[in-house]
Amino acid sequence: MNIHPLFVHFPIGLLVTYAICELIRARVLIKKLWWQRLKAVLVIFGTLWSYLTALTGDMALDLIRAKSTRLPIIEVHEKFALVTILVFSVIAIYYALVFLHTSRWRRLSFLRWPVLNLEWRGHVLFEELIIPLLALLGLVLIIITGGLGAAIVYGPNVDPFVNFIYSLFF
Repeated sequence: MNIHPLFVHFPIGLLVTYAICELIRARVLIKKLWWQRLKAVLVIFGTLWSYLTALTGDMALDLIRAKSTRLPIIEVHEKFALVTILVFSVIAIYYALVFLHTSRWRRLSFLRWPVLNLEWRGHVLFEELIIPLLALLGLVLIIITGGLGAAIVYGPNVDPFVNFIYSLFF
C-alpha cells in the first residue's frame, strides 16, 4: 500500500507556510517573540515530518519499481526532495538552537561551547540574510519537487506548470 500521498502534504503545508512567514520582513513582526516561535514550530515540525515523508517515498518506490518505466523522473524527484529536506534541516537546527539559547534550557552545557555560541557577530547577518535566502531556496525546491511529483503521478502534460518543470530536466 502506497501511503506516501498521505504523508507528503502535511510537511509541504508547514514548510511553505514557514517560508512565506520568513519572507515577510515587516519590522513589526520580526522583533516579536511569538513570531519567531511560530516560525520555529513550523520549520521544526515540517522538517521532522518531511523525514517521515521521505521514508514513505522510499517505500512507494519499492512498490512501483517493478511496474514503472518512469524511474529517471522518480530519481530526480527523490534528489530534489533530499536537498529540500537538507535546506530546511539547516534552518530547523538554527531555530532549535536559538530556542534553546533563549529559553530556560540555556544552561545546557553544549550551548556554552564557542562553536554553538549564538552571540557571535554574524548572528544578525545570518538571521536577516542567510535564513531568508535559505527559506526562499527551500520554497523553490518544494515547487520543483512537487512539480516532479505531479509529473510522476499524473504525467508531465497534466498542466503547463508541471510540463515546464518536467521539461527543465527531461
